[in-house]
Amino acid sequence: MNHIATASGNPPRESRAARVGINAVLLQIDDGTDTNRVLIRNDFGANNLGGVWFTSAGSGVTGFAGTFVAGTPFRIGATIDGSGRIAVSFNGNAPVAATGGPVSGLTRLRLGNTSSGGTSMFGEVGHVRVLPYAVSDASLQALLSGVPV
Repeated sequence: MNHIATASGNPPRESRAARVGINAVLLQIDDGTDTNRVLIRNDFGANNLGGVWFTSAGSGVTGFAGTFVAGTPFRIGATIDGSGRIAVSFNGNAPVAATGGPVSGLTRLRLGNTSSGGTSMFGEVGHVRVLPYAVSDASLQALLSGVPV
């Protein structure tokens, strides 16, 4: 299980009411459930994006990769390797990482939500690129520079 995903788009807009008290998921890779997954999310009440992983044994957070301004395009990318490490880069900045995440079974990519459907994204995605292999942190930063906004 090695993946890289990059995306660009616009964070929340005023076109509909934002959901209250719920984190918004930009991208999730899972095994068909919300038990074994890796995701990039915007935490409720904040303008930041970061990576999170969940397994039946627990969860971990990469820390915040960056802060956005509502309505302003941004780039975000993540690389996930077979050892359970996820690294997230925002706009080509140095990636933040966490270890201990899922090491197998991640077969589904979801944009803008989780498998349960309860944390929909409030915004739009303009570009997505998924590669079937992990890359180094430096390569992740370089790949993000080529993603259009």
